Amino acid sequence: VAWGIANSFHVVAKRLDDREDAMANRLQEKLREYDPSEVYATDLEDLTMQARSLAECRDAMECMRDHAARIYLVETGRPFSPVARPRSAASRVRPPVGSYSRSTASSRPLWVQRPR
Repeated sequence: VAWGIANSFHVVAKRLDDREDAMANRLQEKLREYDPSEVYATDLEDLTMQARSLAECRDAMECMRDHAARIYLVETGRPFSPVARPRSAASRVRPPVGSYSRSTASSRPLWVQRPR
């Protein structure tokens, strides 16, 4: 259950990150086609606000994922590692090498690559 919760936050954070990237691309396109009208300014403000909102949502999901990963580590003694491959390829592909393993006092990033 603890792994599922941490993985759910991880998946949602990834989706929000992808949406944020798409929004940044839309903002860049909008800036390239400059128009001095009020409609353009309003659209630009709306896109900027949506991009900021997506970034804040992603940050919140990553924070909750990291907290859930710490709980998983405490409860199981193993670092959390998200699924990075389709389930149908499970028998053909090795599991991912990344893991969440950090004590709260450490200054290392939460996402630590583990060697194979």
